[in-house]
Amino acid sequence: MLIRLAAVILLMASSSNAAARPSESIQLIPQEGVHSFSFFEQPTPVWNYNGQVPGPTIRATVGTTVEVEVINRLEEPTTVHWHGLRIDNAMDGVPGVTQDPIPPGGRFTYRLKLIDSGTFWYHPHWNAGEQLE
Repeated sequence: MLIRLAAVILLMASSSNAAARPSESIQLIPQEGVHSFSFFEQPTPVWNYNGQVPGPTIRATVGTTVEVEVINRLEEPTTVHWHGLRIDNAMDGVPGVTQDPIPPGGRFTYRLKLIDSGTFWYHPHWNAGEQLE
């Protein structure tokens, strides 16, 4: 079984305890790895963000603009889609619609102006049948 980039990963926007300041850049690195799931005897090959399954939680303050630099270490293109965030269309991560896919070895910086508080999630949006799984 091959599990791809973790789909349920949260972006938290709260009114306090900011981990990201407006001028701070956060990196997300899609890459291959292995993960030990409690329900499997053997480690499982996965695609992950920053070596984590699920990927890192991003916490930020409403009203700030968070820069998330994606460095693609996969052997295929990828994008990141931000579910539920009201952001500029160009930052929505839908390949062929709002952005070109990030090629292997490429980088793209998402600039997310956070106008709502809540819990949101992000996931890959290229080859979703593979990467999202």
